Amino acid sequence: MPRIMVVDYGEDDPSKCTARKMVRKGVATRISVRGI
Repeated sequence: MPRIMVVDYGEDDPSKCTARKMVRKGVATRISVRGI
């Protein structure tokens, strides 16, 4: 499984929850949060 870097912009982005779930599953290696 390839390594995925998830980048989210702002807390209003619904993909932030999905990104955190991906990290817990070990799919994504890092989350960069911007726009706060």
